[in-house]
Amino acid sequence: GGGAGQGRVPRWAAPAEMMRKTITRLNIGRPEKHELPTHIIWGITFLIPTLVAITNWIMVEVDVRLVSFKFDSYWSLLRSDGLAASTAALVGICAVLAGLAASIVFFVAPICAGSGIPEAKGYLQGNRIPGMFQKVNFLVRTVGIILATASGFPIGREGPMVCIGGVVGIAVVDLLARPYMQVWVKMDAEAEVAALIVYEERFAAARRIGCVLGAAAGISCAFNAPVGAILYMFEEVTVSSWPSELTFRCFVCTVASSFVARALLYMAGTDVHRLLIYEEGYHGDRDWAWLDIPFFIILAVAVGILSAIFTKVLVAVWSIRRRMLPKVKDLPYFKILEVIFYAAVCAIVLSLVPLLAPCLQEAHHEDGHASASGSSGGGHGSAPIGGA
Repeated sequence: GGGAGQGRVPRWAAPAEMMRKTITRLNIGRPEKHELPTHIIWGITFLIPTLVAITNWIMVEVDVRLVSFKFDSYWSLLRSDGLAASTAALVGICAVLAGLAASIVFFVAPICAGSGIPEAKGYLQGNRIPGMFQKVNFLVRTVGIILATASGFPIGREGPMVCIGGVVGIAVVDLLARPYMQVWVKMDAEAEVAALIVYEERFAAARRIGCVLGAAAGISCAFNAPVGAILYMFEEVTVSSWPSELTFRCFVCTVASSFVARALLYMAGTDVHRLLIYEEGYHGDRDWAWLDIPFFIILAVAVGILSAIFTKVLVAVWSIRRRMLPKVKDLPYFKILEVIFYAAVCAIVLSLVPLLAPCLQEAHHEDGHASASGSSGGGHGSAPIGGA
């Protein structure tokens, strides 16, 4: 006791006294609104599609160059050394690209093994996905899908663009919105002790909205379909967790991403359709007649039957691989070898299947489009051939 201690709070009572003073200063009788300013909201809405479109453009440019190198090497060896040497070179290039893609995923970021859509959907539904949106995973997923598509796998960048765009969206929200989602609170006026308080729930909601905008922008860039991207995100997020004001922002985001993506490709003098076998922009003479319609119908029925058979075979192969998993799970590099083997099979098929049909002489029209014409089958027109 003693008079010296009068007016001072005992040490054991300091936490309670500090809490009482803090509550008094926070003035809980008047709730505060922690909304983002309008310029920050629309800055996020326009910055996300711009960055996603730039990412998409880089992926397309690198893919075009890798695919061009692959097939230029193949055709050069085919003319000089024959089919065996060109096929071996094609298999080697595809195997190297596939092996690199599998290695960076296996050793650096195993979570990037799939498309990322299930993980992104789980995150948007409120679940915590550890390590999903780290910067290294963004790089691994981007580089991995570039190498995988260039290696000749029958896949595209459309699915991974959902997760890639989501990572970009979350990064933009972290950069622009975090300063408005946190505040310093003075805990003790005498000692000038302050603590940083983050509004976790509101910040988590803002990050999920950023993920939605980024994923929608990624789909819009990949498919050039702004409205389709919104409908897809409706399906992924579900209406229960979709704020009403988000629809217009999402539409602006998808349209902006589509415009920026097309502008970048146009300025670079390239186009995503160079990665396709058939050129979409061809407008030549009609090479079919009305008598061909019944054969088109028969072809559609046959394709439907084959697609069902393909699904059955796919499920059977998947079941076999699952049964083999316990036997090979102790082999550290089996997954990489499996990917390389599959890439080699795809390359061999890609090299040998064209031998089943006769070659057609390439002709160039005045509008610059290339077409292949021939006398077989009594055809009276020309068919477009691919640029890749």
